[in-house]
Amino acid sequence: MRLFVALEIPLHVREALVEWQRQAMEALNPHAWRVIPERNWHLTLAFYGEVSDQTCDVLGDALQEYVLPCVAPVLHFSDVGVFPRPARPRTFWIGVDDAAQPGRLKQLARCCRQAGHATLRKRSAREEPFRGHITLARAGRENPAPFTPEQWRQMPELPPMIWRPTRLCLFRSWLRPEGARYACVQEFDIEGDTNV
Repeated sequence: MRLFVALEIPLHVREALVEWQRQAMEALNPHAWRVIPERNWHLTLAFYGEVSDQTCDVLGDALQEYVLPCVAPVLHFSDVGVFPRPARPRTFWIGVDDAAQPGRLKQLARCCRQAGHATLRKRSAREEPFRGHITLARAGRENPAPFTPEQWRQMPELPPMIWRPTRLCLFRSWLRPEGARYACVQEFDIEGDTNV
């Protein structure tokens, strides 16, 4: 099964993001982009790829161990961008980062990657620098034109949301022609910091 671990997006954050996504897509060529539905929004911390049923259980135990000492970050929308680069946009996203204690989100992602390294005996995620984001659209059949300064200026203001995740999920994904489908196969609680 194809697995990754991610933070779920709370309902009140989703509600604000739905309207922002609608406005943001007006600045893009709608024929060149496939909008990601709200039900598929999440913040990926580590991608593990194909994992056997037996290894999935071991991975779950490792995640419990590695994530236990991590403190839940306080999150906010930080910026907007495209992957891999504006000259060749394939993924449109809204950035998510720490609002109170810089580094906590990256530390949580690092712990999730380490759980994969320890159990799968392979690099569980691309070792590029972690970039917290929620994917809102992917390139469609026709390649989107390079992003222009005018398109960046047309982006609506970021939703002024601040939230603290309370759990992360080990997701299974199925890739289908109509789009990916995800299901949470195991949940892990993360503790908040009462001093924030």
